[in-house]
Amino acid sequence: WRPLLLPASISGRRDLATRIRLEALSLESSRGEMDALQQCRVVTRQVIAETPWARMVTATYIDPSGQKRRWDLVERVTRVEGNKVDGVVIFAKLKSRQAGVPIRTVVVKQFRPPMNCVTVELPAGLVADQEKPEEAAIRELKEETGFVGSSARVAQITCTSPGLCADAAALVEVEVDVDAPENKQSEQNLDTGEFIETETVSLKSLRSRLDELTAEGCCVFTGLYGIALGMTLSLE
Repeated sequence: WRPLLLPASISGRRDLATRIRLEALSLESSRGEMDALQQCRVVTRQVIAETPWARMVTATYIDPSGQKRRWDLVERVTRVEGNKVDGVVIFAKLKSRQAGVPIRTVVVKQFRPPMNCVTVELPAGLVADQEKPEEAAIRELKEETGFVGSSARVAQITCTSPGLCADAAALVEVEVDVDAPENKQSEQNLDTGEFIETETVSLKSLRSRLDELTAEGCCVFTGLYGIALGMTLSLE
């Protein structure tokens, strides 16, 4: 007995057809799972505790199997009615018009009581009433870092910690002309009780600098490290 050997062209077409069928089945399965997930919904909310800044809520929701389950979560009480986001997270691109000067970004360092340590984050803040995310980003960047942005663009609406809180933020990309007169001597305008240090870092060395700060005992914001990791992977 000998196996029947098919011409390479026929065998290749059959392999391709098999792969296409398997990919189609996988896609159909994924769509079915997504449809089930999209049927989930919160049906009741019970406020457990509330402060001027946040409230703790026990939510009852329907899972993909149709069962009712409970989830404890935290949400802000400061979101303006009608806004899709609570605040903005700002990725600033510090650019010079001088040749050969690398693009930099600015990070902020502050003590965060929930983490009980100094954290390294992107500049961020809440969106005020009647304020667009782009406007909030320009304002918060100036307040926290002293830099004046020349333009702002919302990259995406994101969740910050979906397993714990209902906090939604607009990730905003802000262009900063470091050669502009208003950025020659940048001064912070912090609120009472805010203690923020800033550091500018070149994009090429962002990940290595964050690793250094981690080794010094700081805790880096997940979104910031994700950006740095993505830049590193893009060069591999």
